Amino acid sequence: MKKKSGKRFLSWLLAAVMIIALMPANAFANDDNDYGGIDTYANQSNDNVEFWCTNSRVNVGGKTSASLNSLLSGKTQLVFAQESSLQEGTLTNGSGLTGKLWKVMVQDNRNKQTGNSNDNKTGTGTEITSIWGEWKWIHFQGYRYQYNYLTADGKTGTLRSNQTVVVYYKQVFVTDSNYGIIYGTDWGYNDGSHDDAPTRITYQFAQENNNGTPTILKSGDYWYAKKTDPIKGIGAQLNPKYEISKITVDDTECTNGEEISLDRQSSHVVTFYIRSVETTKVQYNWIGAENLGDDVKLPTDTGDYN
Repeated sequence: MKKKSGKRFLSWLLAAVMIIALMPANAFANDDNDYGGIDTYANQSNDNVEFWCTNSRVNVGGKTSASLNSLLSGKTQLVFAQESSLQEGTLTNGSGLTGKLWKVMVQDNRNKQTGNSNDNKTGTGTEITSIWGEWKWIHFQGYRYQYNYLTADGKTGTLRSNQTVVVYYKQVFVTDSNYGIIYGTDWGYNDGSHDDAPTRITYQFAQENNNGTPTILKSGDYWYAKKTDPIKGIGAQLNPKYEISKITVDDTECTNGEEISLDRQSSHVVTFYIRSVETTKVQYNWIGAENLGDDVKLPTDTGDYN
């Protein structure tokens, strides 16, 4: 009996050694985030979500980060564009200004957005539109909970333990309840008291008068550091009753679409000219017209006008 037991033990031991030898070299390696754990076959997803406006943290619902578990609570899937709690935040750079949801990226922890000076990783990683969780069977480890995502180009992927979900916001430069907002993907200070930010950019809504002169409706000034990379993604989101008629930078009309970029080396004035898309119907009802002679012609125009 002892010999058989010894042989059986040696067989089990040999089988265990063979299994370990066949496993990937990193099967028992710790991942490189703050959560630890096993990273075999991406069987553990990083639960952390961070909120940024380039290199400024954004406070969303009282936090600059959250867990996917909490964001998915009560939901089978988190669609970022439809999640009301994520649509707006407050920049923590001291300005207290508003940020509007822009896009969501999955970034590797070794090349992730930070608060370091000039760090802009808004184009780094994989853009995603939604995320959901599920239990998955992993060989040798049993069931593990994973987060899967849908990319902006319609593909699916699995969030790994060495990756982080980064939610990016655009800074709101000008806001008006009647007209809408002017925004940009890079933030600026709303006062000129910072020695490291001497470049002033003025953003404004305007309407063009019949004689070609503008009437300024709402404006705001922001200050930036003189860096080589431009201020990007400057655009406007208007209320439904208005549309953009033209965009000018220092009175020169832009023709490169509805979002523009600016250099930081000199000050600029960015003007979004808007016009109403509502129509007014004009109808004439002339009292006493029946008493006029046939030679009197009265206007009968009933057209629609902006």
